[in-house]
Amino acid sequence: MGNHGGQLFQTVNANPFLGTATNPGLAQLFPNLVPAGETPCSAANAFSPSAIGRVNCNQGVLLSRNNSGYSNYSAIQTEFRANNMFKQLTARIGYTYSKTLDNVSEIFGTAGGGTTFSIAQDPLNTSGAEYARSGLNIPHQFTVTLVEELPFFKEQHGFVGHVLGGWSLTGSYVYESGQGYTPETVSFAGQTEAGDFFDSTFLNNFNNGQTPARPFMGSLSAPADSVGIFAKDACGLPGFGAPTMVCGLPANQLINFNDLNFASSQSTYNPATYAPKQVTNQQVRYIANTGEAQAIFGTPFGNVPRNFGTDAPLNYLNFSTTKRFKFSERASFELRFTALNALNHANFTTIDPFIETAGLGVFGNSFGRPQLTGDSIPGSNLAASRRFYFGGVFRF
Repeated sequence: MGNHGGQLFQTVNANPFLGTATNPGLAQLFPNLVPAGETPCSAANAFSPSAIGRVNCNQGVLLSRNNSGYSNYSAIQTEFRANNMFKQLTARIGYTYSKTLDNVSEIFGTAGGGTTFSIAQDPLNTSGAEYARSGLNIPHQFTVTLVEELPFFKEQHGFVGHVLGGWSLTGSYVYESGQGYTPETVSFAGQTEAGDFFDSTFLNNFNNGQTPARPFMGSLSAPADSVGIFAKDACGLPGFGAPTMVCGLPANQLINFNDLNFASSQSTYNPATYAPKQVTNQQVRYIANTGEAQAIFGTPFGNVPRNFGTDAPLNYLNFSTTKRFKFSERASFELRFTALNALNHANFTTIDPFIETAGLGVFGNSFGRPQLTGDSIPGSNLAASRRFYFGGVFRF
């Protein structure tokens, strides 16, 4: 099956900043990325100072929720059903292989898997440049539900019948591929870029100042949480103490940001003696979107698509056993034992999508490592570790 969705809600920067002579942006530094016919508003034509340098002279900073979103879903859905097979077994087994693509998955960003940011990286291209795997994309889904009424001594005649009869087994299993998430460079681009490419005024008003810049692609063979950064930008970033040995490297030398980040978080860190690990773009999955990277790649907009990363999969088995003691046609007692997450798999709730935390190894604050976030039972706030329940009910 498949479907197409159109005119979906999308949050957009409705009057992007193109730049001015004193505060350059795309129009001054990357004019090839400005659509034909778009020019920054001059001071003479602007209705107020907030419109200077923007696309529309009659408006200032403007967020809009319009109907420019669209999506495409295609899938093979299979299901096997068995009702009262051999007068004892009911089964539902399903498998879906699917792909969901869209240019926006949610109008509000969650800063987590699927809907990291709701606004586009390039405010001048909110359609084609954003079209990628959806935050709702779950490629593989496998579910099993079984109810087995053991056929032995169903009528429960005599002592042996009451002991051995009335047993039933129930199990449900769910496996889902990990949800996609969008790697983001929320601060590095703004700290090192040569111009105001992402509209800092808009971001300060509507996105907590965080830049929706995506990183540049390194190598798919590198670890999923590995990040590289160019020496020139690592040298100038606040928080690293302008390491002498980093500043001494060629501007375009890529270094291991995970190692630098971890080292700088330690009490023994000495920026004057720290020796950065030099790497190539084949040794890191992502390259930080910084000023030097933008000059090298010829664009301030990272080439990593939306929801390119993948969170941990969901793997969940529930199991229960029921023993029914039949006293008469109208009276019975039922004893139930239930095991939630019987295999005790960790099912992580989210992921840190911000490359600024790569290598920290801190719970809840380490890029691309779902195992450093909490886990929970799907649909609840309960911890996902294995749980046992016992209960009984008398029916009459």
